[in-house]
Parts: sequence; structure tokens; C-alpha cells
Amino acid sequence: MSALAGDFEVRKALEKIEKYQSDDSMEKLTFDYIDSYVYQFYNVVLDYFTIRHLKPIHDFIYKNDDFIVLLREIEPIIRQYFPNEELVLEYVHDPEGCMNQLVIYIQIDFNENSTNNILNNLHKIDEYAHKLTTDNIKGKFLVNVESL
Repeated sequence: MSALAGDFEVRKALEKIEKYQSDDSMEKLTFDYIDSYVYQFYNVVLDYFTIRHLKPIHDFIYKNDDFIVLLREIEPIIRQYFPNEELVLEYVHDPEGCMNQLVIYIQIDFNENSTNNILNNLHKIDEYAHKLTTDNIKGKFLVNVESL
């Protein structure tokens, strides 16, 4: 390729970049998506859950945005079985990198009489979660209990 042809290609690329930068609809679409994501993240995640280490959770959900829908839909299901317990959301990093997960911990005060009931309810929640989980986030989500 000659120097003139190379300059021509560079100019064409710069023109395309300038066009997209000046295209209001493209910019608006980008900002609308970002605004929508931020709105959903803060109105779903922060309203429903106590957060352990916000940045890794935010980064993980940003890369796997199906979680927003899952978290929004699973919270009322959890509340059917555990209406008053605190829900804690945590990102759990697998050092081997193959099973990084978001985990919802339901904080419960265990006693001998309630253990079977808690485990049965947790199993029901897990069944609902499995139905709500898309292929993109299969294996990356868990609901568990945590003793107070």
C-alpha cells in the first residue's frame, strides 16, 4: 500500500469516528444504556441487599448484566420464605477463575427446630432461581444461609 493510500484510509477512519462522535442519536443511545444500567444497579442491588464489597459486585454484574433481572425477580421470592431476614450480596472470587459467583446470603438465627424448614425453603428458592437463570449466568449465582 502506498503512503497516499494509507493516508486516505486513515482520513476515512477519522471521518467515520467524527461522524459517530457527532451523531446525537448514537450518543443518546449510549448514555441511555448507561443511565438505565446505573439506575437498575442502584435501584435493585442497593435497595434489596446489604452489599459486601461494592466494586467487585458492580464489575461482575456489569459484565453479566442478566443478573439485574435475576436479582430483581429473586428478591420477592426469597421474601416469601424469609420476610424479615437481612439479605447480603457478595461476589465470591474463585482463585482458579472458573466459578466466580454472586452469592445472596440470608442471615438467619438458627435453632434446632428451624433447620429443616430453613433447608426446605432454601431448596424452593433454589428451584425458582434455576428457572430464572439464563445460560449467560448459569453456575454464577447461589443463594445460601449464613448464621447470625
